[in-house]
Amino acid sequence: MLEKPIKGSQLTPNNVQEECVRVQKVYDWVVDAVSRDDRITVPEECQAAIDLAVEEGRIPLDVTCEAPEVPPLFPLIPKPQPDPSGDAFCVISANIERPKTVYVDGVPVEVAVIKAVFRVLPTVTVRDSNGDIICEFMPAITQSKKIAVCLPEPLTRDNILCRITQITCDENFLEDAPGGELDLQLDVTICFEIQVEAEVKLEIWAKFCHPRENDIRVKDRVVCPEFRFPEQCPDLFPRQNCDCQAWAMTMQDNQMVTLTGTAGSVSPMPNMTTLHANICNNCTLAGSTLRYTFKDLQDTGANDVDYSFTFKAKSFDQPECDDTDPTAPVMTITGQGWLKFDDETNNLLNRRVNYTLEIQNGEYMLTLTDVAGNTAVATGTSVPADELIVEDCVTFQDLD
Repeated sequence: MLEKPIKGSQLTPNNVQEECVRVQKVYDWVVDAVSRDDRITVPEECQAAIDLAVEEGRIPLDVTCEAPEVPPLFPLIPKPQPDPSGDAFCVISANIERPKTVYVDGVPVEVAVIKAVFRVLPTVTVRDSNGDIICEFMPAITQSKKIAVCLPEPLTRDNILCRITQITCDENFLEDAPGGELDLQLDVTICFEIQVEAEVKLEIWAKFCHPRENDIRVKDRVVCPEFRFPEQCPDLFPRQNCDCQAWAMTMQDNQMVTLTGTAGSVSPMPNMTTLHANICNNCTLAGSTLRYTFKDLQDTGANDVDYSFTFKAKSFDQPECDDTDPTAPVMTITGQGWLKFDDETNNLLNRRVNYTLEIQNGEYMLTLTDVAGNTAVATGTSVPADELIVEDCVTFQDLD
């Protein structure tokens, strides 16, 4: 006999609602690398074994350097923290310089200057011509680097996570160096991340969450001070996302390029141009690149000037994006860079110039201007779709 179903709701509600969570807030996050190429002293017992192998003719020798293993990238905050007594570790010096004033995009901001100290112990293995191990040893490689970070009071070095993410080790050696010793050099590169963090309480949508008042009175109490978290460094981290991104890798001939300078305007001439650009990749301005080359193909005589030049951007302002037509977004980006003419007698422009690049699907215009007002205006048209791409980025403002 079938049982009758139980009456009433059997669903467990799980509706969206406001929540207050305790999280690790990131005040700054920096990735970088340090590299060092040093001559390494071979231990006496290892050198003695090498001398014997050379004397017995077991040459040529082979030397390899194996970097120590580092924890994986995930989890982002390893538990427990890396052991400072291992084969690879990073520590933050207790000497912190703050406040220091630096300029970010022309805006003065206060930062703290910290020193990260690294120590790695790679394994060096020396083998003879038969592949047999002659000796192994682990030299200590120590490096350090100063870094400017957002570290507002009262945060200390205990709020700074320094983690090594990758180590590479390349070896160079001479087995018959003058003096008879193994001349060994190690090129060690350490990739690392610095993260400034503190435990805070946040309300979803990234708003600080404050403790509730004691509104259920048992008896009169003294009014306690308001609980405040250290403020973020808004001009330092996190940086503003780009509203669009662009990529170009194109080569064209006989494009419109006009130069103006002390000798007057130079008309367009037979030419070959290339534009390599990767701006706001991952919708982040960091890591953007821009390079443009102009090759003058006109026949030149002994007294003619070669107008060929190369431009490379060194700084990038936040781009402006026009997505009025979603199918054809337009990016305009400005900054400064270096211009170099192949013909050193050409004095049309100084080397340091301001630039403006307007780029959209199928075409671009690059304008270079020096302090005297001399310009180089280069345009590219009918660029194939697979050689120039401009795309919109979805930002928090787009979610409104």
